[in-house]
Amino acid sequence: MSLLSLSLNTLSEQPEMAAATPNNTHRALDALSKFIPIELLAPYVAALSLIQAKEVKWEASTVYWCFIIATPIAFLLFHFARIAMAEKWPPKMNALLLAWKAIAATVAFAVWAIAVPTNSLQSVVGPAFAGFLAILISPILTAIDAIMVWVFRTREQPVVSEAEG
Repeated sequence: MSLLSLSLNTLSEQPEMAAATPNNTHRALDALSKFIPIELLAPYVAALSLIQAKEVKWEASTVYWCFIIATPIAFLLFHFARIAMAEKWPPKMNALLLAWKAIAATVAFAVWAIAVPTNSLQSVVGPAFAGFLAILISPILTAIDAIMVWVFRTREQPVVSEAEG
């Protein structure tokens, strides 16, 4: 028996836990959306609406992959735009940390986009699995992000030994 089916069986036997599951998924999606450039969220949902209304002849999977490809590009574009608007040019940054943030944004978008309720791709993966994936990936990304920020910020600061300090 898989871990997912065991979890679903347990939830079905405990109605009070089953009722809380949508809240957990909502919180996980909210946490994932903090990694994603906000400028991508609304256009993606709008594209899904156009697909559902049959206003365009796009495939949901094509739109999904186009947005995944666009995510790191949009992340970097809007990151540098914010720095330029704040007139903090040239930016003081760590390229590896910036690369990590772009990767995290892409992973977060990939999971978040599948879990959007109007996404027709849920018929492929299933809404329960999409929610489960969001709940699983959200804390992992948050933890890795905290570690990466700490590691790269620590590396930027000079190490002072007790004898020197």
